[in-house]
Amino acid sequence: MAREHGRIRHRTWSDDDFRALKGEEQRVFMLALTQPGLSYCGVVPFTLRRWSQLAADSSVPKLRRSINALQKARYVVVDEDTEEMLVRSFLRHDGILDSPNMARATVKDFENVGSKLLRTIIVVEVFRLLNEEVRIGHEKTWDDVLVPFLTDMIPRTFPQGFPEGFDRRFTETLYAASGETFALACARASRAAPSPSPAPKSLSTSRAAAAPPLCPIHQLPDPCRGCAADRKATKDPT
Repeated sequence: MAREHGRIRHRTWSDDDFRALKGEEQRVFMLALTQPGLSYCGVVPFTLRRWSQLAADSSVPKLRRSINALQKARYVVVDEDTEEMLVRSFLRHDGILDSPNMARATVKDFENVGSKLLRTIIVVEVFRLLNEEVRIGHEKTWDDVLVPFLTDMIPRTFPQGFPEGFDRRFTETLYAASGETFALACARASRAAPSPSPAPKSLSTSRAAAAPPLCPIHQLPDPCRGCAADRKATKDPT
């Protein structure tokens, strides 16, 4: 399912953080949002040389300076090794969560993300959206698509359990690790987080329901699919 547009909301211009950016930085952010290669999970090919041809006064060094500023402000995350860039808040603002079908397209596009760092950040962002006090998106988007996605991806993303302090400090440090290797990024983020690790909220779409017992390793409801996958891998290492 090809994307035909990128959504830019009017309230963007009343956002203090966005208005604190320089004009060129704002333009580069809009450029990323309107690229034809932007996926449903907010990842776009990182093609500086091609982007530098889109304006008469643009250049690769100028673009890189703007992107570095956007990374520092947590608007984007870049993986230089896989040449991919993530628009971090894309799922929150593009309206994708209002449609279960678009959420399915997001999960499909997620499978094509080459960067382990960006995949981890997408999982973290979906998890944060699930646990917000006022959850955005259609109920069926969560029940039918994104909760099963998290149930599958969290054990695969964090096979040893959640890093210490799976909270804002962990995620902020992870975002700041653009350009580093995935292992170094996770290690740096874990060191920045508090200890002991607070247990994440249950992967339940009902806030009124009592939270089920959680697996102490993967923090998923029992019976834990993560443990089942570990047992299968132990029996069949191939």
